[in-house]
Amino acid sequence: MTSAADEVRLGQFRGSNPVLLVFTPSADAPEYVEQRRALEQHRAELAGQHVTLLEVHGDIWGAIEGRPLSAEAVRKLRAQEHVPVEAFRVVLLDTNGTERLRTAKPLLAERLTDLLGIRAAPEEMLHAQ
Repeated sequence: MTSAADEVRLGQFRGSNPVLLVFTPSADAPEYVEQRRALEQHRAELAGQHVTLLEVHGDIWGAIEGRPLSAEAVRKLRAQEHVPVEAFRVVLLDTNGTERLRTAKPLLAERLTDLLGIRAAPEEMLHAQ
């Protein structure tokens, strides 16, 4: 029996949520650790914008919003997005499924919020001054 996780198609999010794909060789890769830290800083804002987080580690582990993907789905996503197993990549798709950004470096939280048009909460704006 095939689960929904085995049938991940990025087009399924079209028209609903922006999708942030994070590909990393491993969970302890320095770029990934930095990326996770940046995402944690703006967790509430990203949730408010309904950003779907899709993570792929190596060639056997992946998750959509914490729900595990099969190893086969992970391999298909890497192939579909042309990301080698040893590479770190961040890809941002807008609500239309259009690629807005592809980078080999961690995406800073501020850049992500700019790309998504998220405004800082008033208390964050005070701390930024």
